[in-house]
Amino acid sequence: MKYLALVTRASNKGEGGVLTLTSLAHNVAPLHLKKGILFLGMLAAGFFFGEA
Repeated sequence: MKYLALVTRASNKGEGGVLTLTSLAHNVAPLHLKKGILFLGMLAAGFFFGEA
């Protein structure tokens, strides 16, 4: 439930969701974690669209 609240409240100038959360995390992450964050964001988006 906490994950759902975090994902739906993530906002990037009015846009929200998994891709926005990934973008925000990617922007502030250290260099060595950026690829992992991008991978996890793409995986989460794939699960989201696969379920729809």
